[in-house]
Amino acid sequence: MPFDQYYAGVPPEQRQALLDFRQAHPPRTVNINDTDWTFYTMGRGSKVILWLVGGLRMADAACAYIPLMEPYYRIVTVDYPRLDSMTALADGLATLLSLTGINPVNILSGSFGGMLAQVFVRRYPGYVSKLVLSSTTAPDPAQAKAQNAPLGMLGMLPGVAARMLARQQMYKIMAPPPNEAAFWQAYLAELYSERVGKPEIISTLRCVKDFNQQTFTQEDLAEWKGEILVINSSDDATFTEQGQHAMKYLYPDAFFYTLQDAGHSPASTQPENFFGTVHEFFQRP
Repeated sequence: MPFDQYYAGVPPEQRQALLDFRQAHPPRTVNINDTDWTFYTMGRGSKVILWLVGGLRMADAACAYIPLMEPYYRIVTVDYPRLDSMTALADGLATLLSLTGINPVNILSGSFGGMLAQVFVRRYPGYVSKLVLSSTTAPDPAQAKAQNAPLGMLGMLPGVAARMLARQQMYKIMAPPPNEAAFWQAYLAELYSERVGKPEIISTLRCVKDFNQQTFTQEDLAEWKGEILVINSSDDATFTEQGQHAMKYLYPDAFFYTLQDAGHSPASTQPENFFGTVHEFFQRP
């Protein structure tokens, strides 16, 4: 289906922002360990942001937000390849940064990307100067076991049904503000029809399961000289309260900032507050 049909009911400025992003930032590809990685670079400035998107997997999911930071930072972001563990994603990212000479970086991550960022900074602390973890959680072995059921169910579902289910669940998790609802409905329709299929959906779940099977401790980053900012929302129902307590335990020296009534997508619901806080943190000496 053509782009114009997917986005026919979307406000023109939002539709154009996505088009402009895709046209201004052509994808670049590098093969790492027999896996093609698609990445994008943009922006200006001496400091670099590695922007790790959430479970939508595609870098242009942040098309409305990256321009807010482009004037101040050089930015690199990726489409997640179809790998089955956070460890494999982290290792691929490290190789990508080495090949492109982009390190150290400040990581800006959310949700699924926040899980990946926690694995990455433990495996490659020398690559990271500062780390923002937003709307994410700590590993939970009980959740790893709980993910066996949806993985098994997805394996039996036809591809069309798997994509439809993922699309519905993702929209529910995101809970976008009313002024962005039409855009995200269209984006998800295009995403799960044209770009993300059943194998990628299964890949996402396997990576989340792998994350939950990992063991983190307070001592993991004891020698790391960087800083962490954890951003959450007072009404984000995606992750458990236990998970939020675990984040405070794992990162006792981190800065914690709670947005009121921002849901699971504070960059969308409260962009000025969210990105203002991130910018202030990254500019700290």
